[in-house]
Amino acid sequence: MKAAMLLALSLLVACTSLHKRAQTYFDAEDYEAAANTYQEILRGEPGNQDAQLGLRKSREKWIDQKLVQTRLLRMGGNATGAADLLAKIYVNEVAWDLFPKGAVAFTQEEESRLAAVAIAEDVRKAAREEKPVKAMWLLSKYRNFYQGERKSLYGALERDTKAAGKAQCKALALTLKNDQFYYGQFVRRFCETWGEKAPTLAVQRSYVQNEMYGEPVIELELKGFSEAHRIFVANGLKEKWKTSPWFDPAGKKTFRLAVQGAYHYAHQERTETLTHAYSVKVPYTHEWIEAKTEQNSQQKSDVSAALDTAVTLISLFTNTPGSGRTVRDNGNGTVTVSETRYRDEPHTYEYAARRHSQKFGVSFEATGRLQDETVALSHEKRQEHQSIAHDNSMEEIGLFPRKPDLIPESQWIQLQAEELVSRFQARLKDQWTARYCRPGLYQADSGPLREAGFRCLRLDGSEPGADFTAWFNTQVGVSVAEAVAVLGRFH
Repeated sequence: MKAAMLLALSLLVACTSLHKRAQTYFDAEDYEAAANTYQEILRGEPGNQDAQLGLRKSREKWIDQKLVQTRLLRMGGNATGAADLLAKIYVNEVAWDLFPKGAVAFTQEEESRLAAVAIAEDVRKAAREEKPVKAMWLLSKYRNFYQGERKSLYGALERDTKAAGKAQCKALALTLKNDQFYYGQFVRRFCETWGEKAPTLAVQRSYVQNEMYGEPVIELELKGFSEAHRIFVANGLKEKWKTSPWFDPAGKKTFRLAVQGAYHYAHQERTETLTHAYSVKVPYTHEWIEAKTEQNSQQKSDVSAALDTAVTLISLFTNTPGSGRTVRDNGNGTVTVSETRYRDEPHTYEYAARRHSQKFGVSFEATGRLQDETVALSHEKRQEHQSIAHDNSMEEIGLFPRKPDLIPESQWIQLQAEELVSRFQARLKDQWTARYCRPGLYQADSGPLREAGFRCLRLDGSEPGADFTAWFNTQVGVSVAEAVAVLGRFH
């Protein structure tokens, strides 16, 4: 009960502190911090009405404040910054289901109208410069500005952008070379976005199949491994190979990986004597003298004496302290109080046990060839593990039987095989990155640079070199991530 009251009190204090902090933020016009603090309160107390009201007011003030900042940015010549902030306001209004009214709504409408006009000019310019992806990205990003009577303007801009996309599709298709399959995938996705007939890439596909690798050949020479573990190693390597960018189901080349390895295991058991430490509660009498009072001078009743005896006996059998207090009159105005107390007395018990010692050892060496470059990796691990077992059962001193904590051989081997497979995956990624993602490998604005860059993107999480990134931003007008938002995945 007391613990529950303390918990409730601490929660109340914390909540009160958060309310004060939220109000401090609000008074300082830091409405975002105020809203975040009210949300923190509501996570602990979803039904707190004061926090709900505070959150709503903070968000309303945030919208008002950001609209003023939007206007100041526009008037200061920062049209892009104003448009980005206005777009953020729209996103938050939808997320919060909170829309401005009155003068605030008028300000938002006016800023939206002016921003829509400026964005429209940027869209038309991008279309004229043969960058329809950039034009569509702008329309998508600032779509909320084109509401009401401006919907027709959005439709016209969208039609112009699609027309520019169709024209650009034809131009890109004419530049496509036979050895540019991955760049061709970008062109095909580009054309499909605008509803234009896309190149089939049949010639490019045939070309890349001659360069890519199909099913791998894993050659194992493993000593000390069971057949099941050999299969586990081989299947793990094959699986990672098939998830690498080097693999193509129709690839004409064959990748061979020669894996050599050895596994050693030893298990020894020996008997030894161990010592178990425990303690026993031993009673002793503690005495002290105090002034005689009416209370401590009274003789104990038979019932009281019996109860003390019972408590003492219970204490002895359960190893828990009892009371066992007696009072003796000293005849000089004082009494001697005697009380039974208990102390922990250390003891030891020797017993026979079995010590298990496990020794594991494994080594792997793997080599292969990719595009005339060597793939080499290795993994070696040594481990010794010891555990104790015995059958002694003496609950009264806290000694219980214990089984050996042995590491299963199969589990240990699989962990080492998984480490080898993980290193193989990393090695494949490194070699792909080194071949296609490093800057300076190809001439700027060249066919090989484009193809290498799009091949680099085939590897999830990869970043092409700065030369390809610069070419892409110049030619397309947006980053790769922004292009994916418009075209969808093209790699």
